[in-house]
Amino acid sequence: MRDYETRQRRLLQDFVEKNSDKHFTIEELGKMIAGVSVSALYRNVNQMVKDGTLRRFRQEGQRKLLYQYMGLSECSEHLHLKCSKCGMILHVDNASTNSFVRELRRNLQFELDKTATILFGDCAICKSKSEVSGA
Repeated sequence: MRDYETRQRRLLQDFVEKNSDKHFTIEELGKMIAGVSVSALYRNVNQMVKDGTLRRFRQEGQRKLLYQYMGLSECSEHLHLKCSKCGMILHVDNASTNSFVRELRRNLQFELDKTATILFGDCAICKSKSEVSGA
């Protein structure tokens, strides 16, 4: 099947790019993006997962799949953090993590695969919810 740009794909692409710090279910995307059919969402989301533009994951303890924009090539250039509670993925590209990767390479002769590396913990939102609830 020929891969081509459609209006619905462009609407989806624009929305997830602008909301790259959030994750969504297919149902949420359908409610938030006017003019995109559910079948087009499934078709385009699956293609974007294949090409690496979106990452698919499951929130801890949930059955629904979540999707988050990862970009194309820039995602292979930095580390990722994933919240163990809500599943949000954060892109981390700063001097500290770059130094860490260089130290692994130099001191341990270990080449880290940044495209497959995710560190787990709690995001600020989930951490503050836990602190408020006393958990």
